[in-house]
Parts: sequence; structure tokens; C-alpha cells
Amino acid sequence: MIETRLPAYPLITLDPLLSIWSTTDNLYDSVTSMWTGADKPMNGNVIVDGVAYRFMGVKGADDIIPQKKVTLSLSSTKYEFENSLITFSIKFTKPLLPKDLSLSACPIVFIDVECKSKDGKDHTILVLISFGEKIAYDEGKKITKSGAIPFSGGKVGYLGRALQRPLTTAGDYKEIDWGWLYLTGNSDIIATTVGKMRRYLKKLDISENNLNKKVILSKFTSKVTKTTGFSYFNIIAFDDISSINYFGVYKNGFWATEYYDILNALQELLKTRDSIIETVTEFDNKNELEIVERYGRDYYITLIAAYRQVFAGLKTVYDGDELLCFSKECASNGCMNTVDVTFPASPLLLLFSPRLLKGLLIPVFKFARMPSWPFDFAPHDIGRYPFATGQRYGIRNQLHNIGSVYLAPLRRHIYRLSRRTKLYSLKSQMPTEECGNMIILSTAYYNETGDESFIRLNADLLQKWVDYIINNGIYPDSQLCTDDFAGSLGKNVNLTIKSIIAIGAWGLLLNKLNSSTGDPYIDKARKLAMELEQQADAGQHTSLTLNERESWSLKYNLIWDRIFKLSLFSENLYKKECDFYFKKSVPFGIPLDSRDTYTKTDWMMWCACLVNDQYLLKHVSSSIVKMLNETKDRVPFTDWYDAVTGSNKGFCHRPTQGGLWMPEYKRHILTKKGYLEP
Repeated sequence: MIETRLPAYPLITLDPLLSIWSTTDNLYDSVTSMWTGADKPMNGNVIVDGVAYRFMGVKGADDIIPQKKVTLSLSSTKYEFENSLITFSIKFTKPLLPKDLSLSACPIVFIDVECKSKDGKDHTILVLISFGEKIAYDEGKKITKSGAIPFSGGKVGYLGRALQRPLTTAGDYKEIDWGWLYLTGNSDIIATTVGKMRRYLKKLDISENNLNKKVILSKFTSKVTKTTGFSYFNIIAFDDISSINYFGVYKNGFWATEYYDILNALQELLKTRDSIIETVTEFDNKNELEIVERYGRDYYITLIAAYRQVFAGLKTVYDGDELLCFSKECASNGCMNTVDVTFPASPLLLLFSPRLLKGLLIPVFKFARMPSWPFDFAPHDIGRYPFATGQRYGIRNQLHNIGSVYLAPLRRHIYRLSRRTKLYSLKSQMPTEECGNMIILSTAYYNETGDESFIRLNADLLQKWVDYIINNGIYPDSQLCTDDFAGSLGKNVNLTIKSIIAIGAWGLLLNKLNSSTGDPYIDKARKLAMELEQQADAGQHTSLTLNERESWSLKYNLIWDRIFKLSLFSENLYKKECDFYFKKSVPFGIPLDSRDTYTKTDWMMWCACLVNDQYLLKHVSSSIVKMLNETKDRVPFTDWYDAVTGSNKGFCHRPTQGGLWMPEYKRHILTKKGYLEP
């Protein structure tokens, strides 16, 4: 595990609607909170020989046990404390293992506590960790119920709204508003209220709080001596009952197909907890050792900061015999399965499990075939999380404003409406961007899996989108793209690069589906690439647009020419671009383009992979870590920030940070024979 400062530390990271973080350097300096900023109170106190010390949250003892350090791995966050009497630690672990999707998707986190004597004397220890009712609902006070029932040699506590209404709200800055919180482990589990906690906390000053009356509590009593300490664990879980509205059908989490229900899952996890922790530790240690050796400590810190966040931005369900995956475009509009979010997230998904990438693509293909989608290009999204009910982005104003809540009947069933409804504003779409993304992502998925049936099933749409690019997207007029922060651009060079690579990628796929029929597409892509290099050449770099010769931008889309081994663009272009990017660096990275000083973590990292020399990769990694260490914005890992000041520009907790795995994905591609190779 590595000691480092992060703007926010991951604690309970389950899915887009329940992801709890600590946003201060010390665990006891603030209320633990959702990525949205909403309070999700977890409080911890340790009583040593009758004297209480607080180690987590703001409720409890006035005195704290000083925090000494916080260390992190891909899967765990560990806090260590000590005073003159004891040393104490608490570790939060979310198992995310490539070979066990059911476990990875299971909505649980392990909490491990250890305590030892510091002064060599005997001490009586009482540890109290509580979880407040606000974890189980959104916004204002709701009526809740709680309890503790016998379970596997101990008890399991539960807490949730008295009236359960699953899947009743959607939006961006939203928290879970339905479902049940569970707590078990080898400690006493108590369901109580803040007032009744006084009998356990005695001298601790816990005031009444109408917004957080009920809690479930882990209570553990033991002794430490000069030679012996103690350890124990809890498992925190959340069953959301129904996870996704998939075009009118409520879907349960994928984990339930393996574990049946949450109580059965907890029983299984209690039995296998030790082996799971051992496997997760081996996974983390192996990755730390190998990745630090290959790329350096700073690069690995960026992966640590992003790993749990990426998967906390996803939810998996089962549809027939097919795994489906759903993402939330957190802190940017709440859209679901946004294609230009899946695109940057893809390197980690391709490495972790290509099945997850396929699961993100299937709903997009499905919606693109529905009558309500009127265009010959790919959609931007499939709804607003957790409602996969039709693209939300670019809806015309008269539909956008129907009703005060998302569940207004017309907006709830967008996918059922006909083309004649004229749902969408064309100027708000990203036609070239999303067509290119879907073609490239489908090609990358095939290259990992050889899943020819998936490509054949969707070949008609892919062909239509390639045709759209050829006819409309080589040098498109002004239109939105994923980097439209400063407005849309005409003749966007980076967008043209994506179009050219998408054409070549389709050629590769066609050659696999129907021998040699893809060669004309590859030849066309090669010719277009040569033309673009000449037209965009601005001396030391390529321009941002063909209309502005002195402008420049990060040409991150070039990396897929490397990944697919198409060799459409010259080696000289790669070297020239990377040398220029290095010269444009400012304190916290390299600006995205010449229009402003903001940057994107994913796109910087992709550019750092364009050359085999690691000078740019190490520079980008250290710049991102510098931002993580120094930014004043205490939010989960942002992918969009000012490269001069390090300040967040508005995004956080987005799955896009999976793009930071591009160096590892590129290494994987270059050392493994893919299905696109002869």
C-alpha cells in the first residue's frame, strides 16, 4: 500500500447512487459524504479504559486519537492512528477482481479493525462504529425502520425507508432513495437511535439530530496486552432491490444471479471472507510491484485514485443470458451509458473484463434501433441514470420541461415515441464523435474476445455509422464533440483523426467477417491520414482546426492507430506532437488545447502513450499527482481541471478515469496477439 494525499478518499464505493468518501486529510475532520457532497454519516469512536477518542466522523468524543497516516491500494483505504496508549487502524476494502465479476458486482465492502498496545500495558478497549439512516435515503428527512436479527452465529442489522419505492427518481446529483443497508461481522450488531447510543457511549456527547435518528451500530469489546492485540471485521452491504429501469423492465443487480439475495450473499461472504481478502491483497500487491517497476510510483498513484471510482460509476444487471452494464455520467448531467464516457473508460474495462464493455454497448445498439431514434448516426446516451428509457441529451425544450420531475409520463417513455415526435435538436447531437466511438469500441472488444456474433449482430448499424462518417464526418462543419467545453468546432483535426481511424477499424472488422472486403476502407483511411497530416501541419505540431493554423490540441485519438496497428499516421507525427506537448506543459499538466488552460487526465495519459519513450508518461503522471496532492477542491478524482491552478472545473467521480489504464492496455496489446491480427 502507498501513502499519498488524495482530494477525497474512497470508503464505501458501491455504485453511482451509493459511494461514500472522506474529503479531509484526517478521517475525523469531516462528515463522511456521498460523491455529490451529501452527508452520509459514519462515525467511529474507540474507548480506552473508559476514556473515549473519536477516529471517524464528527459525532462522538471531543478528543481524537491522532491519525498518523493513510495508505491506499487499488482495492483498499487504510487509516492508522495512535496515542500514548494504543495503535489503532481501520481498513475499507472493496473486492474488485477481474476473474470474479459476481463478487466484484456484489454491493459489499469489508471493514477491518486492528488494535495493539503502544505503551506495553494492558488496556480494555471498546470500539463503536455507527452508520446513520441518511445513508439509505436522498434529501430531506424520511421515515425509516431498523432492526437486528440473528444471523450466522451473530446478528445482521438492517436500516432503510419504511416505505420502499424503488426506481422513483433520476438525475445527476442524486443519492439512493430506496433499498436496505445491512451490517454484519464478528462484532455485536445493534440497531438503535442516537439517543439510546448514550448508554453505550456514556461520556460521549452525542446530540439529538432529527435528520439522523436511527443508526446501526457495530460494538466490539476486548483487551490488549503487551504481547497481544485484537482484530475483527464487519461487512457493510446495500441491497437496492431494483437497480435499473431497462426500457420499462425493472432489473436487479447482476450479483443476485450468483448469490440469490443479500442475506445469502452475506452468509457466503462470511464463510469466504479470509480467502477473498487474501486474493484481493495478492491482486493489489502484484499490480503495485509490476506497475511501479514499469512506469513509476506516480503513475500507480493515479490508478489507485481512479480504480474504485471507475467501478462505483457502473452497475451491472442480467438480461436473459446477457450481462448488461450501465454507467452514470456523474457530475456532468447524469446521462446513462454516455458513449463518450465509455470511450475513455474503455482501457480499464478491456483489461479488467471485456464483457463489461460489451455490456455497456448492447443498450446503445438496442436504443439506436428504436423508432424514437431518428438519426443515421449513433446516439449519445440511453437515458438518465437509472432510467434507460431513451436518450436524454439534446431533447427539445418542449419535452425537456414537461413536468417538474423526471418521471413525467412522456419523458419516462421516450423510447416508445415515434420518429414523427421530433424529440431531439440536431445541433445538440455529437454525430461524428459517437459514430467513431462506437466503431472503435466495437473493434477493440472484438480484438480482445473474437466475439464475431456480436459484431455480425450489429454490423448493419456499424456499417450505417461508417457510411455517415465517410459522407459527413471527415471534415465536419461545426458540431459538438466530447471536448466542447469552449464551444463546438468546425474542421476539428482530432475529430477527423477519430473518423479516419474508425474507417480503418471497420476495414479490419470486415476483413474478419468477409475476407478482403475491408481493404478498400483501410486504403481510404490511409489516404485520408496522409492528406490530413499535410493539411493540419503547423510546423512543430498539428493545428486544433484546419481553419486556425496556429492553434493546437492534444491529439489523443491517435492512440487507437497504435492499438489497432493500422499505421495510418507517420512516426514523425507522433514524435513531433509529443515533443510539442512537453513544451506546452504548465504546473499541473498540459492544457487540452490552445483555447484555455483546462486539461483532461484521460486525454493527457493517452497522448503520453503515443511514443514508446516514457518521458511524457512520467511527466503527465507526476503532473496529475501534483494536482491530487495540492488541489483545494476536496472531491473524488476529477478528470477535468485547470492545468495552471489545479482547480476542479466541475467533474468528479466519473468512470472516464478508466482511461488512465491506457499505458497498461497498450502494453497488453503489444505483447498479446489479438483477434484482428493474422
